[in-house]
Amino acid sequence: RDLTQGNIRRHLVRLSAPMVVGILAIVSFQIADTFFIGLLGTDELAAISLTFPFSMALLNFFIGLSIAMSSVVSRQIGEKNHDKVRRIVTHGLVFAVLVSLSTTLLCFVFLDPLLDLMGADDTTGPLARSYMDIWLWSNIFVAIPMTANAAMRAGGDSLSPAVVMNIAAGMNIILDPLL
Repeated sequence: RDLTQGNIRRHLVRLSAPMVVGILAIVSFQIADTFFIGLLGTDELAAISLTFPFSMALLNFFIGLSIAMSSVVSRQIGEKNHDKVRRIVTHGLVFAVLVSLSTTLLCFVFLDPLLDLMGADDTTGPLARSYMDIWLWSNIFVAIPMTANAAMRAGGDSLSPAVVMNIAAGMNIILDPLL
């Protein structure tokens, strides 16, 4: 859609309403994960709280990359440079993959000392480490959709990313008790 034409307020509402629903879906990830991990016991819940700074730091890093790409893509769309848009989105996705793999490997190198600094003990440390061993490899599955969703939003489509986030949240709620 051409966001340079029409009522600005209508564009803002049309773009932001689906994103509010999408963000609530993403929040449900943490709520569902916390609930099901809490059923395992207090040590497991304490261990997962040690991993929160890692997951939030990486998530916020990818949010920043997505915002940057979205800004560049939206300007190119506004200038009708569609070839540049395709190139920027492709480079953004490749960059997200490379950064997610790099940060995953970097986190593995420093994970134990950082968990120790955060107060992990003989019980919570191994539990947090085993959780992060799996979670860190899933990092790429956060980076790619987040980057792709930012590209879609830059083009004026906020409904598709919201649908993707809600499907992912639903799958998380279904799979949490199984995994």
